[in-house]
Amino acid sequence: MTFRVEKNCIGCGECAQACDLNLITVYDNYIEIDIENCQHCSKCVSTCKNNAFTKTVILKHFLHLFKSKIGL
Repeated sequence: MTFRVEKNCIGCGECAQACDLNLITVYDNYIEIDIENCQHCSKCVSTCKNNAFTKTVILKHFLHLFKSKIGL
């Protein structure tokens, strides 16, 4: 399952390079994260210079993962 981050993302790929598990796919102006395998280390968050990982994005990420786990 993937989670898309679009707001403030310019597709620079710095977050993908920071991900030790290679779970981030970079597109022109957004990224997709494999949230099923994410270890939530926050390296992508701390690396992003454009603040694409806002509190809202992080909350949506966890809600998306939670819903998938309980079958919603």
